[in-house]
Amino acid sequence: MKTKVYFADPTAHARRSLLAKLSDLFDASGGPEIFQRGDKVAVKVHFGEEGNTSYLNPAFARLLVGKLNDLGAKPFLTDSNTLYRGKRHTTEDHLLTARRHGFTEENLGAPVVIADRFVAVEGGVAGTPPARIAKVVQDADSLLVITHVTGHVIFGYAGAIKNVSMGCASPAGKQTIHSDLKPEVVVEKCVACGTCLRYCPVGAISQDKDGKAKIDQSVCIGCGECIAVCPVGAIPPIWKGETSRLAEKSAAYARAVLRDKKGKALFLNFLIDITPDCDCCDWSDPPFVPDRGILASRDVVAIDQASVDLVRKAPLIPGSIVVKKRLRLSRKKITPAVASQYNCLPRLRDPFKSLFGIQIEPFLEEAEEAGLGSRDYRLMELS
Repeated sequence: MKTKVYFADPTAHARRSLLAKLSDLFDASGGPEIFQRGDKVAVKVHFGEEGNTSYLNPAFARLLVGKLNDLGAKPFLTDSNTLYRGKRHTTEDHLLTARRHGFTEENLGAPVVIADRFVAVEGGVAGTPPARIAKVVQDADSLLVITHVTGHVIFGYAGAIKNVSMGCASPAGKQTIHSDLKPEVVVEKCVACGTCLRYCPVGAISQDKDGKAKIDQSVCIGCGECIAVCPVGAIPPIWKGETSRLAEKSAAYARAVLRDKKGKALFLNFLIDITPDCDCCDWSDPPFVPDRGILASRDVVAIDQASVDLVRKAPLIPGSIVVKKRLRLSRKKITPAVASQYNCLPRLRDPFKSLFGIQIEPFLEEAEEAGLGSRDYRLMELS
């Protein structure tokens, strides 16, 4: 039987706002049955990096929190700190960024809890440390995942699976997902503080005669703890890795998060302001396709497959980065007539691949093989 994915298009009018459609999606997809009175509900969101302007409007989270409160549940909004050194790298900065973007208890009706404590979960990928996931998410009775669908420089596509796996991982876990390569010290940046030595779980780090850190690659397990704790960024994140390996680790982390949430998780994908880069960036390039609407499902794989399919069927927005890249690849002189020709293309076979040259299918296939859900879905459109 095909998995049901509920869909509401982005149109709205005086008697039918997008928030009203979101409320109906929550009900139709089983929200009132999933979230019970007294449930601690982790509402997984992305608060947006400082400088980003396309993160989801807090009004969507406020409506959903209201629905949960009406059911007698106890929701809280959460996200984990980042691996990279931005404005969400520390708990203090993360909370401040969330507040600046309108994600406050006063505005939303539920507390904001930054996930900065983690638990190890076995059953991950061979050759990697156990998955380290947010304790507040594991301890919650149920999970509501709110995802802004965008492009992504590593995954090609940022959807619900990435929001669950990367978004609920510890900073070291994020490094494990991103790369099989082991970190190295940028000696010129090292200030010989010794922080990384204290946090390395296997003693792979020592100091040279000048006090600079050095990593023994034969001992290092690639856990990424040193990257996360270095106060000056002298051990930078590694952003390279095989797609198949990345897909396997992403699926393993998502499985670790969801393993105790069977029948107790709901996913909402927002295909609004579909930008080339994810909300972790401190900028927002214009969307490359028009708004497609909102999706809701109990199946994390089905909702991501449906999201990808809807974007692939969409027309391109004139002047967007996908159109510009297609024009550059064609090596044609960009005259108004040529630009018009490319702008009027009904769609590309895969605009996500056109962005970064990354195949999305391995991520969806691996998630399905990992038992996270089914790519075979039925779209249930709400009026």
